Amino acid sequence: MEKKLIEKFLRNECNPYENQELLNWLKTSGYEDLEKLIEDDLNNELKEKVESEKDFSYLLHDIYNSESHYKNLNLNLPHERLTQYEVASKKSVRLLWLITKCAASLVFIIGFIYLLYFNLTITQSIQKEEKTDYLTKSNQRGRKSTIHLKDGSIVYLNSESEITYPDNFSDSVRFVRLNGEAFFDVAKNDSKPFIVMCGPLQVKVLGTSFNIKAFKDEDEIKISLASGQIELAHENNYESNTNQFELSSNQAVVYNLDKQNFDKITSFNAIEEFGWKDGILYFNKAGLITVINKLEQWYNVHFEIKNEPKSKWSYTGTFQNATLENVLNSIGHTEGFTFKIEQENVIIKFKTLDHDTYP
Repeated sequence: MEKKLIEKFLRNECNPYENQELLNWLKTSGYEDLEKLIEDDLNNELKEKVESEKDFSYLLHDIYNSESHYKNLNLNLPHERLTQYEVASKKSVRLLWLITKCAASLVFIIGFIYLLYFNLTITQSIQKEEKTDYLTKSNQRGRKSTIHLKDGSIVYLNSESEITYPDNFSDSVRFVRLNGEAFFDVAKNDSKPFIVMCGPLQVKVLGTSFNIKAFKDEDEIKISLASGQIELAHENNYESNTNQFELSSNQAVVYNLDKQNFDKITSFNAIEEFGWKDGILYFNKAGLITVINKLEQWYNVHFEIKNEPKSKWSYTGTFQNATLENVLNSIGHTEGFTFKIEQENVIIKFKTLDHDTYP
């Protein structure tokens, strides 16, 4: 086991899979290796302070006897170690700083074991899920789909998006992974939380509906809650209180991937945020590039622009289950352009004179 992984765990930066790796290691030969790391650290600090042949192991025994709280954890520390401490000859030298160091070492070992087993429920669930079959559903540009999970939850998957989930959820938790955008209508189950992993974030719910937008090429993740409550956290700090958020109905929050923090909670327009799942194409004071990018994703086409618009765009409009031709006719009438659709290519030309039309 690499020391770096142990240090990562102590900084609350391990994900559930790394926690499981540490647990498996600890159940085999991990205790011996862990104690060796601590002894090496102590020896480095002691070598210039005391003689190397002195036996201070009795101090650990004294500390262990005085720490009744840790004894009550019933962690079954190796008996031979405690016996060694009991028979160790007592020395007359009592160094306060050494006692502190030894105490810290014992507490470290006990705390390390305790924290790992604290995460056992989730890691065991992950281990069970790793033995089951995983399904991956993805949509190309221009396609959307509806996925019915076996627990009764429904996932509306947007275009250029992908979701991975087990064929059968474990007994204690429901894990899925998302890349892209999806709207989740989660079946309520108080004893089995539903957790969505998207980038570095975990979204935890029991039963609610919400939208997640987390595309790989974007620098932020946006979560919009339609009903119920959800808990958000960076996956490396999920069991701590660091960098966590709780959202209530009709609230949204953005996670900045560069800064690795959450922006302020805001309200939102439901049609704008997740009207897409009902076939609603919505623009609110959108610029030219925003409109073009959304139309390309929605209809799986590529745009070529001739000339430049006369003014900066601030387009607002709503379309439901409309064809590309109908959408372009409407936008073109407002913004002053003509267009030509050639299979997957669309050429639009902005009018320079009142009589200009597409040739």
